[in-house]
Amino acid sequence: MNITANQLYSFLSDRMDKDIAEKLTMYIDSKIHQAMTEKTNNFATREDLANLKIELVNMQKDMLRWFMTIFITLIIAAVGVVLKN
Repeated sequence: MNITANQLYSFLSDRMDKDIAEKLTMYIDSKIHQAMTEKTNNFATREDLANLKIELVNMQKDMLRWFMTIFITLIIAAVGVVLKN
């Protein structure tokens, strides 16, 4: 069931003092706003995703560089073993 702040205020003001109903409605509204702000602070922005993409590209380059270094070293070692015998 969805209810707006105005509907809540109307409901509460019919059953209690209007000042208390207004304060209670404002308190509930602020708590809901605070909870939503806390949940949305952890969302990734476009800038975050762009930075992540750059980091992944850099990591990919580093991994390729290491792979080629190890591969060439293994080839040289294999050629050395073959030529020694």
